[in-house]
Amino acid sequence: MRCLFLKACIKIYTMKNFIQKGDFIDVVAGGTVTAGSVIKVGDLIGIATIDAISGETYPVALTGVFSVPKAGSLAISQGDTVYWDVTDGNFNKTSTDNFKGGHAVADALSADTTFLIRLAQ
Repeated sequence: MRCLFLKACIKIYTMKNFIQKGDFIDVVAGGTVTAGSVIKVGDLIGIATIDAISGETYPVALTGVFSVPKAGSLAISQGDTVYWDVTDGNFNKTSTDNFKGGHAVADALSADTTFLIRLAQ
């Protein structure tokens, strides 16, 4: 095989310790979970991919772009770093006492209730 770029020559199946890309992790529900809801697992912020009841294992997306709730009357600009506020159940731009969730991929007006986030770990 000819390689134009070094990365093209590296085959995933040759790495004996590779498990998965890490785009999703399995989590055990501590209560009722609704698909599309924001999930905090330790310092990770993700999105529930399916509904689950307490005790069930369900996948959480850790990468991608999602529509999520934002703090009321907050304008968000494309590229802003956003943080999950566990108490209020929405994203804002305040890092203190909150958890980094990712970056806004589009502007959101103060009147908007949701915005688009690109999750970042």
